[in-house]
Amino acid sequence: MSKQSTPDGSPKPKSESELNNQPTKDGILRLIQKVDGAFEQNWVGLLRHSGVITSLIAFAIVLVLVVFLVAFLPPYEGLTVSLAFLGFMVGYFTLMRRSVKEQIPLVRLNYRRLCNTVEKREKPLLKALIKMKAKNPQLDLEDIYSQDKTRFTKKELSERLYE
Repeated sequence: MSKQSTPDGSPKPKSESELNNQPTKDGILRLIQKVDGAFEQNWVGLLRHSGVITSLIAFAIVLVLVVFLVAFLPPYEGLTVSLAFLGFMVGYFTLMRRSVKEQIPLVRLNYRRLCNTVEKREKPLLKALIKMKAKNPQLDLEDIYSQDKTRFTKKELSERLYE
């Protein structure tokens, strides 16, 4: 008699916690297909949802303020305030550059669109799959899954969330 069966030989049913905590391989494949099918690289939608337009408007306002300050304040005061604003803007755009480089807006946009279509316990795996897809949008995750299923285990996907 194996540990996986009951005394009468029938398979032992899985506990509720086992069923809830472990997405099946079919569940992961379903998530992969969902991400591949619905992944959007639409830059218009990305601009609308990521705050890039708001950031550009804020930059324009600050730039106009700096020009007026330099033009109308006494030379040393205007220069000091202008340098402070300039420092702020350089820091801000450095953060924006990092955000775009790491595909953060693209991941957020697609996660927002897809997170309501999955169960709560699948959301971390969904986000990890979206992060993978954002790095190489032209590749299908399903093709990679068929070649190497070890990259799509719950543990591997969980580690991708913290990259």
